[in-house]
Amino acid sequence: MKLKPTILFFTNFLCLLFVLSSFISLQAQDKVKLDNLGLKECIDYGLKNSNTVANAKLDIAKAKADIGVIFADGLPQVSANSNLTYNYLIPISILKGDAFPGGNPNEILKLKFGIAYTSSVGINMSQMLFDGTYFLGLKAATVYSELTEKLVQRTEVDVVNTISKAFYTALITKQRLELIDANVKRLESLLNDTRQLYKQGFVEKIDADRIEVNYNSLVIERQKMMRMLELTYTLLKFQMGMQAQDQISVKGSIQDLESQQLSELRSALILKEDNFDYAQRIETQILQTQITLEKYNVRRFKVGYYPRLTLNAGYGTNTGAGEFGQLFQFQSRWFTNGLVGLNLSIPIFDGLRRQNQVQGAKVGLLKAENTLKETKRGIDLEINQARLSLQNAMETLDALKQNMDLAGEIARITKIKYKEGVGTNNEVIDAESAFITAQTNYYAAFYDALIAKVDLDKAKGNLGK
Repeated sequence: MKLKPTILFFTNFLCLLFVLSSFISLQAQDKVKLDNLGLKECIDYGLKNSNTVANAKLDIAKAKADIGVIFADGLPQVSANSNLTYNYLIPISILKGDAFPGGNPNEILKLKFGIAYTSSVGINMSQMLFDGTYFLGLKAATVYSELTEKLVQRTEVDVVNTISKAFYTALITKQRLELIDANVKRLESLLNDTRQLYKQGFVEKIDADRIEVNYNSLVIERQKMMRMLELTYTLLKFQMGMQAQDQISVKGSIQDLESQQLSELRSALILKEDNFDYAQRIETQILQTQITLEKYNVRRFKVGYYPRLTLNAGYGTNTGAGEFGQLFQFQSRWFTNGLVGLNLSIPIFDGLRRQNQVQGAKVGLLKAENTLKETKRGIDLEINQARLSLQNAMETLDALKQNMDLAGEIARITKIKYKEGVGTNNEVIDAESAFITAQTNYYAAFYDALIAKVDLDKAKGNLGK
């Protein structure tokens, strides 16, 4: 029986609706939503979900596997072997006739030496007794494992740095949006009051229009700030290892930051180390470890001149038969064999190959030491630059804080005077604009101070501690 077109349409529509709802449900389950996160929570989430950190930790696992490979070379190496050969054409050997007693020297003998079937089974073992490069390689492998762990720490510091800056960007942007919202409400209230005064004949229409122009401009600015906040959240999600479809919001306010951070910012300027411990920077720790590895590399080529001693042992059995079935006569046709031996290898002359390898390794060591010296000079420069940037930001912040407070007081008094009829509309608009500009400048300066503090902490090796 055929379905009617209408029934068929609704059947297909319901199937499509079911598939789409299932897909949307799965998408909703995969979406992550994190609300009101603080800086520490963002950092903890980022360290846990960052693919960069995950790859760095995988390098630790790989280093441990590499150490296992090196360690295995010092353990007994045991192998079993077996073979079965069918000589379907036994080779012919040509000999002179007198090769055997009583033979004619003028004749040529054509003899087959061999048998149709041969087979053997055996087991071999070798044990390294002494190899200078092996024991040195074990030490170097341990240092290499330490290097991978330090590389993880450096990766984590980089993640903390990027997340901290992205968090402060999002937080300051959120605060600026809240500030614009407050200013929009204040201008909206002023606009409504001015329109009422216009209706009562106390002011001209142009006075209300001027305020409306500022109000419309601020509304447009608010829309831009909302898009900016969305962009900063996208950046923060990226740094934290979240997906683009995930949702996040940060908690905190400029007042909280002022009470928590300003004292720390000022303390960071007061505390000045005359003798900075470069070991606090993970970069110098990594370079020190690399220098140790380069020293092992030099020694590795030097100990290559040492003898190498190996113990070898083997046991097996073999047979031969003219017919295949005879191979299974184990008691009468199979013959055992065994060996034990020592193998001593002493390098004598390799065409100066190893000598050049030693010289090349020494050059690598000198380069690593020079890199460490240059890194220390760079750290000194980073600390000085970050300290000066923080000092400039704090001085600017203090000045702009005072300007913002004064601009706010001027706007408040100007608005009161305008309502009492002793002030002009232009004065109110100018005061409001100046107050908004002072607030924006203060927030920007506060952000610069926070970023400078992050840079100083990173330069001094304190970030993430």
